[in-house]
Amino acid sequence: MGRDPLSSEPGSQWNDMWFDRYLLKRRLLLWRIIALVSAFFLVLSWASWGAGSSDDDSFIARITIDEIILSNQERIALLDQVMERQSAKALLVHINSPGGSMVGSEDIYNRLRQISETKPVVIVMDEIATSGGYLAALGGDWIIAHEGTITGSVGILFQNIEIGELLSKIGVDVQSVRSGTLKARPDIFEKMDAASRQILRGIVDASQNYFIQLVTARRGIDARTQDIVADGRIFSGRQALELGLIDEIGGQTEAISRLEQRGVPEGLPIRDVEHEDDQKLWELFLNDILDGLAGKTMIQERLKLDGLIALWQAEGY
Repeated sequence: MGRDPLSSEPGSQWNDMWFDRYLLKRRLLLWRIIALVSAFFLVLSWASWGAGSSDDDSFIARITIDEIILSNQERIALLDQVMERQSAKALLVHINSPGGSMVGSEDIYNRLRQISETKPVVIVMDEIATSGGYLAALGGDWIIAHEGTITGSVGILFQNIEIGELLSKIGVDVQSVRSGTLKARPDIFEKMDAASRQILRGIVDASQNYFIQLVTARRGIDARTQDIVADGRIFSGRQALELGLIDEIGGQTEAISRLEQRGVPEGLPIRDVEHEDDQKLWELFLNDILDGLAGKTMIQERLKLDGLIALWQAEGY
């Protein structure tokens, strides 16, 4: 009867050598598997969004804006990538946002206009694309909305919370020393005075004029429609079409057809352009816990806004 090859009896040199070779083969096999898996993922990475720009890899880039719009340099960087990629033959933008900050919306609008100089840009409005969401949409060459889309709400808002009376009721008195009478006005600890209100009114009116001029220039609306739009009301997709605020009723299918009519080859794949979040794993885990406990609500996002706001929000949210 033969000996167990894995035996480690003293003096068994042959067994020791066999065992060493056995371990070496296992290590080599492990490293080969790791190398094959790494090569596989490298090939996938090469074939993904960051791959080369040959015409054989042509596609339609798609970006989705589905939150309150804030200044976001990561999104701008993604739009710049779309602009630079020769294999991205067109850009499809889905908007499902009530708007947000004026500056954040302007950033998107300006980038979309730059992209449209070299490739067609079509906008699809989903459930809601109001205020800053509509401003961003104006950057597209063609705007499509569903019948039930809520859009419009063209206008600017500046809000200031006053908590001075509340603090005084609990015995808190806030004192301020200012370098000028209008420094740090309005102040949440004091009622807004006439001078502060007048300054803010001037800023809001100037921004509103810019918004209306943008709508007029991009959509070619007449004076009557300007008056209707300028009061800040919302519209359904059908109403927006009748006013000339959008170009077509439909969705992504109609958007692809419109792109093909503008020279984009038929049958191109659609690739979502997304930012890979580089947050640490523990940060993502903590955020998930907090969102689960508190609930990620529109109010939480709203509290991040400051300055001039281009936002529509239904009562109760």
